[in-house]
Amino acid sequence: MKHYRTRIEIIVEILKTANGGNATRTKIMYRSYLSYFQLKEYLPMLTERGLISYNSDTRTYKTTEKGSNAT
Repeated sequence: MKHYRTRIEIIVEILKTANGGNATRTKIMYRSYLSYFQLKEYLPMLTERGLISYNSDTRTYKTTEKGSNAT
């Protein structure tokens, strides 16, 4: 039987992947087993809620302290 992940499980995977910083979109997508369309849905939502931050200079994501406490 196939197990489908919940939204919470997907969010936790994204936050874990970006925890060390320097996580590009591609890195998050592959390590969290997400499609590009799923990634486009989750990253803005996590950024708006302050769980993940985006560095436009290096084009990388990093889990914030609030995001670390949520996992």
